[in-house]
Amino acid sequence: MKRTDYFIVMLMFIVVSCFICLPSLAEATNVPVSENGNQLRFNRWYYMHNTHVNRGGVTMQISSGWDYALLNKDSRYDGTPIQFLPKDSSKQGQLITLNDLFEIQSYTSNYEGYTKYKMYSYGIALETSGSQLKFLNANESGVAIGSKYSANTSYITIGENISPVWLISKTILSSDPSSTDIRWRLKPARNLAGNITVKYVEYGTGKELASSTILTSDFADDPYSIRAQSIDGYTLIQNTSEVKNGYFTSTAQTVLFYYQKITYPINITIVPNTSSGHVSIQSESLAPSEKTKISAVPSEGYRFSHWEKVSGEGTTIDNVNASETTLTMGSESPKIQAVFELIPPTYPIKVEILPNGSAGSFSTGNSLLEEGQITEIRAIASKDYQFSHWEKVSGEGTTIDNVNASETTLTMGSESPMIRAIFDKLAPPIKELFPDSGLAEGVATKLNVSIDTRVPIKKLENLTSLKVPNNQIKSLVGLNHLPNLKELDISHNQVSDFGILSEMLVLTKVNLSSNGLVGIDDWSIFSNILSLNLSDNALNNIDGYSLNSKLTFLDVSCNQLLDVSSLQELVNAGANVQAKEQYVTLSDSILGKETIVKIRDFFNQVPIIQLTQGELINDKLHWFSIDSHELTWRQGEYFSGTLKQLVKAGQQVGLTFSEESITFQDDNLERVATKKIIPRTSDNWSMSVVDTRGGGNDWKVAVKMEGTFKDPDKQVSLPNDSLIFRTNGKSERVINNDYQVIASGKTSNDDYRTTFDYQSDEGLLLNLVPLSVHQGAHYQVELSWSIIDAP
Repeated sequence: MKRTDYFIVMLMFIVVSCFICLPSLAEATNVPVSENGNQLRFNRWYYMHNTHVNRGGVTMQISSGWDYALLNKDSRYDGTPIQFLPKDSSKQGQLITLNDLFEIQSYTSNYEGYTKYKMYSYGIALETSGSQLKFLNANESGVAIGSKYSANTSYITIGENISPVWLISKTILSSDPSSTDIRWRLKPARNLAGNITVKYVEYGTGKELASSTILTSDFADDPYSIRAQSIDGYTLIQNTSEVKNGYFTSTAQTVLFYYQKITYPINITIVPNTSSGHVSIQSESLAPSEKTKISAVPSEGYRFSHWEKVSGEGTTIDNVNASETTLTMGSESPKIQAVFELIPPTYPIKVEILPNGSAGSFSTGNSLLEEGQITEIRAIASKDYQFSHWEKVSGEGTTIDNVNASETTLTMGSESPMIRAIFDKLAPPIKELFPDSGLAEGVATKLNVSIDTRVPIKKLENLTSLKVPNNQIKSLVGLNHLPNLKELDISHNQVSDFGILSEMLVLTKVNLSSNGLVGIDDWSIFSNILSLNLSDNALNNIDGYSLNSKLTFLDVSCNQLLDVSSLQELVNAGANVQAKEQYVTLSDSILGKETIVKIRDFFNQVPIIQLTQGELINDKLHWFSIDSHELTWRQGEYFSGTLKQLVKAGQQVGLTFSEESITFQDDNLERVATKKIIPRTSDNWSMSVVDTRGGGNDWKVAVKMEGTFKDPDKQVSLPNDSLIFRTNGKSERVINNDYQVIASGKTSNDDYRTTFDYQSDEGLLLNLVPLSVHQGAHYQVELSWSIIDAP
C-alpha cells in the first residue's frame, strides 16, 4: 500500500512539473505561428489552406491541400540583401523566430494544364518594410513550370505584420504586388506531440538508477515503444514487462520502470557435522558488494577452525580464521563451510635441571600445549654456571628448534615430553688456574678466550691437545685442570720441573725439546707416555728411561749423551728412537786417548765404534776408527778446561712394504691377443718411506724390473709383458728394466715415516697378453727399489 501511494504522488509531481515547465505561447511575440496559435518548429509538417483574395481577376487553380516542411538554413549577409549558404540543420525541432531562415518545400498534385513541380525557397529572409514583414525568396531557375506561370520568374512572398504573426503567402505573376493576392495560412496537420521522459527507478525508494531517456515525435497519437535498460545489480520487479508501449500526446508524459536489487542467498554448511557447532548470519540474502556479519559458535568439546569458501565467484570473507567476521557478496550465490574441530588434548612440559636443581631455572610461554603447538622456552643460569644445551629425554614427536640456544622454541609432539636444561659449572678465570702467564696465554688462545675469562670446567676437561711452544713458560702448575690432555707441546720454553705430568693419566705424547734440561731424576713421570721428545736439551745421560716400557717414540737428539747403547732395547722393541747429533764434552782425561764412543749410527742398530787417539789439528778434533774411517769435530768453545764437540749419529733412509712379495692371479683368463690388467691377490698394499735424517728432507722412490717374467721350472718367459704402477686410479707408469719414479715426498718434522696405501686398482698391477701365457706356469720377477734424494 505504501508503495502504490508513493507512485501516485511521484506521477502527479512529474505531470505538474511538466506543465509548469512549458513556455506560454502568449508570451511569444513577433514569431511565426500556425493557425491555432502554436509557434512553428523546424522540420515539422504543416497544412497550408487557401484564403483566396482576387484583386485583379486572375485566378490560380491550386490544390487546397499542400504540406510544407519548414527547414532551418543558415545565411551570411555580405553587403547584398540576400546571400544564402546551405548548412546542416542545427535547429531541428526548435522554435522558429522572425530572424531565422527556413525553407518551404511545396508539393502539388498534377491537375489538368499544370505540371507537378517543386518550389525551393533558398531562404526566406525577413525584412521590415513599413508595417509589413517581407519574406524575399529567390527561386531556382526553371522551378515553376506550367502554362499559366512564367518560368524563371522571381516571386515575392509577403507576410503582414500581424500579432501573433501568421505565415501568409502571396504569389504574384508580375512586379505589381496589387495584381494578385492569394493568402495561405499554415496550420498543423495534427497536434504536435509532447516529449516522453522515461525513468529507471529503484522500487520502494524512488532512487533513479540510470539517466532518463527522452522520447520525441512530430505529432500526437504517434506510437512509441520503449524497452527497459539492463542495470548492473538490478532486475525489473516481478510481473513487470520489459517493454512499454503507448502513444504520444500533446502534453509531456513520464514512463517509469521499477527495479529491485539482485540478491543471492548465502548457503552455509557445518563441518564435520551439525553437532559440532552452529552459525548465525545477519542477512541471509545479499546483493553484490553488500556485506553481512557471520559468526560460528562451537559445541562443547569442539572449537572453531576456519571458514572455507566452496564456491561463489567474487564472494570474500574478511578473516577466515575468526569465528566472527564479515562476508562480502560476489556475483553469484556462495557456498560457505564453517569448519569446527575437536579440541585436542594438551600435554605439560616436564623439565629437569642438570647437574643439579640449583644450577639454573626454566621458564616457558605456555606449559600446556596441543600437538603441533609452539612455545618459547628459556634456561636461566645461576651464579657460577653457564647454559650448555637442551636435551630431550622423552616425548614422541617433540622437537627443540636450537638445542644450543638458552632461548629457543619447542614444538609439542604427541605426548608429554621430558626435557633437560643442562648447565656447566664455570671454572675460575684462566689466569687463576694457570699462574704462569705464558701457560695461561697458551690455554686462553687454544680456547679462543682471554685469560680473564671463566670457561666451563667441562671445556677444560674436553681439551685433549695443547701446543704452546716458545711461550716463555717456566711452570706447568695448573696443568692438572686439563685432565683429558693427550698431547702436550711445551718445546722452546724454560720448564725445569715437569713432575705434574705424573698426574696426567691420559697424556701420551709430550714434546719437551729445547727446554734446557740437564737431567731427568725421575723417569717414572713418563710411565704413561708413548711419544717423548727430549731433543735439543743438555741431557748427559738417559739412565732410568727403561722404567718406561710403553715408549714407541723417543727423540734424544742434540743432547750431550756419550753412551746411547741402552737405547738398543727400545729399538729392538720396535720403537722409533732418534739420538742424532750429540754434543759430547771430552775432559783432558779422555782427549788424546783411545776412546769407545757408543752412538746410534744405523737404523735399527746401535754399533760400538772404537776410536783412536784424537788429535787437535786446526781447531778440529780428528779421531779415526779401527777401520780408518775418520770422524771429525770442529772445535766449539772452551770452558772449564773441556772441549765441546759434535758427534753426528746415524742418518738412514729406508723402505718397507706391507708384503715382501706380490702375487697376481686370474683363474678365468681367456686366451686372447689383447692385453689385460691382472689384479693382485691382496686388495690393499702399502709402502712406507722411513727417513731418520730429520725433517724437511725431499726424496723420490724409483723401481725397475730385473729382467722379465720367467718360470724357472718350465723355462718359459713373458718377454713382452710388464708391470704397471697406477696412482689415483688412472695415472700409470710402465715398469720395465729402467728405474721409474713412482712416488715422491718430504719427511715431516713430526713423523719420520711416510706411508702410501694403494687400493686394489692401484699400485703394482700386471699388464700382459693372455695368449702368451703357458697353462700351469708360475712366472716371477725381481724388483729393485731405490730412494733418491730430491730435488
